Amino acid sequence: MTKPETKVKKILELSKALAPKRGGRPRKPNAKNKGEIIKLRVSKQDKDILSVACYLLNISYTTLLLDNGIENAKALLEAEGYEIPE
Repeated sequence: MTKPETKVKKILELSKALAPKRGGRPRKPNAKNKGEIIKLRVSKQDKDILSVACYLLNISYTTLLLDNGIENAKALLEAEGYEIPE
């Protein structure tokens, strides 16, 4: 028979091996790759126009720029005959 002390030691060793290697909560396996950063070079006037449009329409830069751009890119790829995986 094993002693309770040795069982506790084995449980602690297993828990250390299975624990996350960094502090905090474990990361989600699929965060939808939303950690990407896109940098744009635009003139001061274009940036001001975008800022005013975002403010007046009450939408974010991302929605204003990327949503339409992604739809256009998909449409162009489909027009060229490429299939887009879902």
